[in-house]
Amino acid sequence: MDVRRREIRVASLGRRGLATNEPMLARIPFSAGDGYRQLPLGQALKEAAEELPRRSAAAATVESSKVTIRQTSLPPMGAREAEAAIYYQLPRLIPGMDDGATFGYVRLGDDPHSDRGNRQRYIVAAVPHEEILALYAAFEDAGLRLIAVELRTVAFWRFLFGADPKRFAAPQSFGVLFLDEGTADLAVFEDHRLCYARALVGWRNEDEEGLDENGYLLEEVERSLLWYRKCQLGADPDSLIVIGSSDVAGICAGLTRKLGVRVYSRRPEWLDGHPLWSPDLDPGYGPALGLTLKEDCQG
Repeated sequence: MDVRRREIRVASLGRRGLATNEPMLARIPFSAGDGYRQLPLGQALKEAAEELPRRSAAAATVESSKVTIRQTSLPPMGAREAEAAIYYQLPRLIPGMDDGATFGYVRLGDDPHSDRGNRQRYIVAAVPHEEILALYAAFEDAGLRLIAVELRTVAFWRFLFGADPKRFAAPQSFGVLFLDEGTADLAVFEDHRLCYARALVGWRNEDEEGLDENGYLLEEVERSLLWYRKCQLGADPDSLIVIGSSDVAGICAGLTRKLGVRVYSRRPEWLDGHPLWSPDLDPGYGPALGLTLKEDCQG
């Protein structure tokens, strides 16, 4: 379940032997407001659960405006040692963080651009503890067992490459800009791996002096990619896919002018053959579908 500010996107992907059934998709209106209030979110989740073929365990994204995302690299080590090392780095990665936050991390794999020898790259995310507790309570209220909470960009990574990446020919490096009400998630992929993620909060800032309605978003995407290049996190993306806005054409035109790369407002032709992203699929369901693949993916 992809929990957003104004709706919940639901996906259920059943299996029959080695085959994957046609996914069940649903969209439930919802308003997160300033936080996950157990009653309204629980009611929306109950509606979402009624769309499922049976009551089951669930995985969810956390609403992006509630997340602080950072990246780091470590020498190769086991999961327990990595968790301890990241916890030790937290005051530097997220200044001001205290025991009132819950953190998690995802190992992205080898860092081929490191100048410090063999390193492993990680995405680290922190969410206020009260928000995580409210999210779990709302799922419990809906009769659903929440087994995992994940970033939207990580869920979309699983959607893109978690099923059968050999069935389509992705470029070496490309980006995805996923737009929600007031929040945008930017991700860059290289060779089937996620190598950069950032949540851009408040992108519809009409009060920013000298910028039009989308100007702040365009500036922040450009600034993010400049930082990505400066830190040598991966190869330069040669294209960008924009998902989920009523003004997607205007945003794509602005990004094309500013970034000088090809910007897609709809499914690129190189995704032909993708096992989940069919031509008629609303890509806004991508993160929810990616969550259904969590148990099948490494990292």
